[in-house]
Amino acid sequence: MKNISQDHNRGFTLIEIIIAVTISTIIMGGVLVFLIQIQKDITTSKQSTRVRTSMTDFIGTMNNFKKIYPETTIISTASGTYNVGLLTNPKKTSGILLWVVDQKEGNVSKLTADKSTYGKKVIAYQKLNATQIWALTPANTYDILFQDAGLFPELLATNFTISKYNTGAIFEYTMDIEAPYHEALSWRARDSLDLDVATFSFTLDF
Repeated sequence: MKNISQDHNRGFTLIEIIIAVTISTIIMGGVLVFLIQIQKDITTSKQSTRVRTSMTDFIGTMNNFKKIYPETTIISTASGTYNVGLLTNPKKTSGILLWVVDQKEGNVSKLTADKSTYGKKVIAYQKLNATQIWALTPANTYDILFQDAGLFPELLATNFTISKYNTGAIFEYTMDIEAPYHEALSWRARDSLDLDVATFSFTLDF
């Protein structure tokens, strides 16, 4: 009688290895895409939280200012394409200038009318005294220096406008807020950029 032996230690064939590697690669690729999407969702959620928290602070600040400075006017550029909000007390002895500035460190930020260039443009206010208020013109408004304390650095604004309704009884502030900010792209034309940002739109009435 012949002894029949079987090779129970036979290895994988090359085709089997290739198939196994291919399947593993496909699975790992799917897992990687899933993890990247989760990370992106988490990042967007954090950005949204920061923006909305800062917007809540801004709204609270504005509501407090409206109690102190109930008179609101708009300072318009000559073309009328850009407006700046001015809130004062009835006697115009004090007030605030409000809208979007090019953020710079050291209490030297100034209002901007430039919407076509990418940059760190944030919502801000600056307190004014009577002399400053009465001296304001559409031209020198942009020379006012804004203190760092009045800036909202998380509110990176684009498409910002101020409009008045009901014969000036209501002022509407509309803006798109972007996050995050890409420092390397500063001062480049916005229409030339493919920005990877989340955009949050707000319309506020004061």
